[in-house]
Amino acid sequence: MITLALLLAAQSASLHAGEQPTVAVALLTSGDGAPVSLSRLLDTIAPALDDAGLAVRSMEQVGVDTARLRACSALTRLSCWARVVERAAGASALRHLLVVSARTDARRLRLSAIFLDLDDTARIFADGGPDETRAENALFDAALRIDETVLPRRQRAVRAWFDAIAAGPLRGFLEARGQWRSLGAVEIVGAAPGTQVVLDDRVLGTARTPSTTIDQVAPGARKIVLLRSSTSSTTHPFDLPPAGLARIVVPSVVEEHHTAAWLTLGGSAAAVVAGGVLAAVAASRASDVRAGCLRVGGEDCEGRSVSHRFDTGALPTTRLDDVDPGGVPLAAIGVALVSSGIGAGVSTALTWDEFEGWLPALVGVAAGLVGFGATALATGAF
Repeated sequence: MITLALLLAAQSASLHAGEQPTVAVALLTSGDGAPVSLSRLLDTIAPALDDAGLAVRSMEQVGVDTARLRACSALTRLSCWARVVERAAGASALRHLLVVSARTDARRLRLSAIFLDLDDTARIFADGGPDETRAENALFDAALRIDETVLPRRQRAVRAWFDAIAAGPLRGFLEARGQWRSLGAVEIVGAAPGTQVVLDDRVLGTARTPSTTIDQVAPGARKIVLLRSSTSSTTHPFDLPPAGLARIVVPSVVEEHHTAAWLTLGGSAAAVVAGGVLAAVAASRASDVRAGCLRVGGEDCEGRSVSHRFDTGALPTTRLDDVDPGGVPLAAIGVALVSSGIGAGVSTALTWDEFEGWLPALVGVAAGLVGFGATALATGAF
């Protein structure tokens, strides 16, 4: 079973878009009992909010001072809370505001809550203008209000209370706005390992397996860009339904990529073979090759040195047979092999990232040097 799990994990990897709507939670306490801990409250209600597709943050985490919420007048507290959050630094990423009021005594805990959709508050403020009373009434109607409930001072009781809220009124509130667990996922099939994944201009990470899943993706018209290198990318637009799954298959990218790689790698190999054949031919002719010279009359070149003798009684030769080119043609072929080998190796390096960058270039350089070196040695150039 362990082996099977490892094999499955190796075939698929996950990236996280992290596009969950954020809900900021504030705790306002009063009474003569022991105070309620905000961190403990967040730990208690976070699982239920996570199931609803919401990311939980404290007010401090989003840059809001809870003391400013406590200072709001009871007559306009909702509009005051909303404006404080709206103006706070870092609050632009918020989608919802949950304010939990806790009244405590020695044995009991009285909890109530108000849940605000910040899109509603922005619309109400835009429609109502500066009239705080009108805005307060509209916010009161738009908010989800949880009446006060008396509970024993136990964390289990608080969790049961909020679980019931999340499964009932909160779910209905979010479903009416199309926000209940609306996040979807994207599956990318066929992207080569090492491909960088970009979702709407935001880099999510690198694909490490042929199948990569991106979770926590907000629905709508989206776009994924797959980057193989700084000069190679493909764009894949898609439409993700709420709580849906979009599948992107990129076989063409992989097939074309590998075809180009095999062709250029084959060119490098052909250069190596050609260099080897040339070396064998050059070696077999090494004893017969002589440096070129211009023969005068019927005389031969003396050794391997070019003759500069000039006979005033004879004209310079005009016959091709009188000229011995030596290894000049072979040297030209060696130079051509250097160029083609390096070109094939560099193109392989640029088109196939599965190889280490130096390997195909090294193959190309070696291919050219085999031909050029063998030619130069066989013709006595060195």
